[in-house]
Amino acid sequence: MKIKIISFIIIFILATAWHYSEFSLYKVPYENEENAIDTRFFRGEEIEMNRNYFITASEAREKMKSNAIIVDVRTPEEFDAGRIPGAILLPNYTIRDKAGTVLADKDALILVYCRSGVRSRDAVYELISMGYTNVYDFGGINSWPYERE
Repeated sequence: MKIKIISFIIIFILATAWHYSEFSLYKVPYENEENAIDTRFFRGEEIEMNRNYFITASEAREKMKSNAIIVDVRTPEEFDAGRIPGAILLPNYTIRDKAGTVLADKDALILVYCRSGVRSRDAVYELISMGYTNVYDFGGINSWPYERE
């Protein structure tokens, strides 16, 4: 009897894990589907995989000297609490709707950051999927060792 119960519990756990991994693993928890980022780009399915989109804070600082657009993809509240000088706010959940207006030049040098690096990674993939050609993720402001405002 114990073996049947243990077997049932194991099968239940595995089935539940499969269900959530199959249907929920790549879901983005935004308030609605319109604001969710296309998850194909989280998995790197349709991006140019031979290019490195991720740079260090020191590399980002060097690129900032050449008229780069610095994009903060955090929430307005996080942005107001402190940001990298010269950054513009484009919350991650608004990229699809507002990037065309805020970032008109798809060939401009764009440097993206967030709090820890997760949202900036997702934002970079989304911008690339929208046709932006010179986009880099330099992680989160938490690891930014330089000036802030």
